[in-house]
Amino acid sequence: DASRSLIYPFQSAQSLFNESAIQQTTIVVNPKGVTQGRFSRVEEFGIFAFGPDAMPTGRADDYLTPEPDEGFEAVAGTRPRWKGLLRSGTNARREDRENMFYPVLVDPKRRAVVATGDPLPLDLEPKLEAKINGLTAVWPIRTTGALGNWGVGYSTLRQLISKGYVSVGEYDPKRKTYALSYLSQQLREQIESGILEVVSFDRTRNLIDVKYAGLGARRIKTVWKRSRHDAGVYGSEMVKNLLGRTEAFSFPKSLYAVEDTVFPFVRMKKDALILDFFSGSGTTFHATALMNGRDGGRRRCISVTNNEVSEERHKQLTINGWFAGDEAYEMHGIANAVTWPRCKAAVEGKCADGSKLQGAYLGVSDAGAALAMLDGFEENIEYFRLDFLDPTQVARGDAFQAIQPILWMMSGCSGEREDSKGSQSWFIPKHSPFAVLIKEKEFRAFRKKCAEREDIEWVFLITDSEENFATMRRTLGRKYECVQLYKSYLENFRLNTQETLT
Repeated sequence: DASRSLIYPFQSAQSLFNESAIQQTTIVVNPKGVTQGRFSRVEEFGIFAFGPDAMPTGRADDYLTPEPDEGFEAVAGTRPRWKGLLRSGTNARREDRENMFYPVLVDPKRRAVVATGDPLPLDLEPKLEAKINGLTAVWPIRTTGALGNWGVGYSTLRQLISKGYVSVGEYDPKRKTYALSYLSQQLREQIESGILEVVSFDRTRNLIDVKYAGLGARRIKTVWKRSRHDAGVYGSEMVKNLLGRTEAFSFPKSLYAVEDTVFPFVRMKKDALILDFFSGSGTTFHATALMNGRDGGRRRCISVTNNEVSEERHKQLTINGWFAGDEAYEMHGIANAVTWPRCKAAVEGKCADGSKLQGAYLGVSDAGAALAMLDGFEENIEYFRLDFLDPTQVARGDAFQAIQPILWMMSGCSGEREDSKGSQSWFIPKHSPFAVLIKEKEFRAFRKKCAEREDIEWVFLITDSEENFATMRRTLGRKYECVQLYKSYLENFRLNTQETLT
């Protein structure tokens, strides 16, 4: 039933991470909705398992309160743009909105908006130069000199004036009137939600000063409603543009929804390692690269996926005589046809056919610049295929070249990955922080070599003896993270084999 379908993922997370605090978010990913017979579904769910020290620190955005004006970044400490009171565009003539034509009373000496008059009927002409109760009457005069109307009704404006939400600007000699502005409903809602904070009130000018709240005062809410989370525009369309073909992948997530999911936890960790163990089209890697591009981070992402072929494609391939394991079959799998090409396209700034990507990413970098998609990202990417190895080869040490990339990843994917057949006494790559002792009897010389490198953090020791491993680890000291090879691989192989037989 529906209640079970909603609660089950939450309970599953609690059972898997029973020492973590679990929270669920509702993310609007399809504002148009998908009709499923009754209600039209617009949302997906995010489930977060918080470790003891995990605390999100996002941008000045709670993901729910109405967004700032388009093109304006709500940076903590900055002031919002107040909206002009004079209506522009359609319905901007006096006769279009009769009740919106009324005087706003201003005290020029105090530079304060004080009150409003009542609407003036269409059959009466305003006395533009006349004062009302000793105050200057400001009428809605358009830039052409014609009579216009205000964007807010007189009763609403009176309430805004009483709160200090209306401001008088400079005198416009061309229109012979003052420029007026006010806090729009969107900005007023942001005050109520805490996104904007009132920092002062000028009694002389009858005017508040507002700024976007600091990050400490902003908490991401459990309901997310942002246009950038639209999975159609920023998911399906983006993947189509990156790969240069339609129907590349079903239901990819919005790039920015994934960025907003991960960023609050790695904002202060610019060297974070992010694991996506069900990577689909590669959105998490793409989001990681985008975060790095914005703030100069060096975050890394490991994306894991199978090479599954869609059911429809599988049927067609088998009809043509191609089966799993055949090259012609595997090339249509998700890893080969979608995930890897998408990651390459994002980094290189071009599609597989060589055409440059168009447009720019939403938002700006910390330096205030837009990020053009054709510029790509300063990232290194590599594609590994995970296969089973013959355990007897591993035990003999004949599989070092196949296992060596795993050692590079375990040590942090740092530096250029180097290959080795493992035929020497040890392997110490020039640009990565790990070392491998291949021949146990050469430990003494190996230890000296490690001491010559200040950057080495991981040491892999190939030995069958638990006792010898313990002795070598103790001799090396606590400076290194020591791992015994190939004990872990062979034990896992035996366990998996036993489970399969059982």
